[in-house]
Amino acid sequence: MAAGARGREGARYDRARGHRGGRPAGTRVVRARDAADAVRQARTADATVVVVGERPAAEGEADSPRPELSPDQQELVRSLKETGRPVVVVVIAGRPLALGEAAGTDGLLMSWLPGTEGGHAVAGVLFGGVNPGGRLPVSWPRRTGNEPLYYQQLPGTNAGAESTHDVAYDFGDGLSYTTYRFEALGLEAATVPAGRDARVTVRVANTGGRDGDLVVPVYVSRPVSRVLAPRRRLVAFTRTRLRAGESRTLRLTVPARALEVTPGDLDGAGTPRVEPGTYTAAVGARTATLTIT
Repeated sequence: MAAGARGREGARYDRARGHRGGRPAGTRVVRARDAADAVRQARTADATVVVVGERPAAEGEADSPRPELSPDQQELVRSLKETGRPVVVVVIAGRPLALGEAAGTDGLLMSWLPGTEGGHAVAGVLFGGVNPGGRLPVSWPRRTGNEPLYYQQLPGTNAGAESTHDVAYDFGDGLSYTTYRFEALGLEAATVPAGRDARVTVRVANTGGRDGDLVVPVYVSRPVSRVLAPRRRLVAFTRTRLRAGESRTLRLTVPARALEVTPGDLDGAGTPRVEPGTYTAAVGARTATLTIT
């Protein structure tokens, strides 16, 4: 679908005309008949929106075992990129897909399987009527072969590509039409007995020009551990709405069970426990040291 759009992100939302999906006033949308027509029209369009994805029920192993865009879709996006005009990709699928030649566009929107009103929701995001605040619940693969990748992938035992956390978009990634900053991270108590919850405070700010929702994740890692553990673990998160220019201090609880590991048995049959020692809590680039006794 080639779309000639005068408005850009954050453009004026034409509520007076009641455009469903938030199309800005003066926007003209042109639909392509086929791939060749889309490439032709893209050469003179302000921006091109191309919708790709999978057919229904493609997630089953008997249907489409490789989670990647089909070659013809990859070729279409590559041809649109070669026009030199901005290209935005919308993915309709029930799982993340390796994009291949379709990677590296000016925008990427994962709509999952949105239902009958999905078109209005997608248009609202594309035309700036809605400020997105969602974050990826799984890692997005760069290529097929080691999927699914999870945010707490264990370290590999060799140096091959399949043993690394090689992803295109990591767990928790996501963009917005505004910007945020994590200004401070603190602990209500730097030392906590094993089995007790820990509490953290996070100072966040909306540094952009639009109101928006921010997902604040708290990760924990261990410099040294007797049990093989992921490099980081999601132990708490919250979602907050901030007006443009607003700052706020948030308080989150890290449950003791979120720090547990299971020593010994690979099948998880052992007794989970919280290991004493030093932990590093992180929110964005901010870190704080937590000691478990």
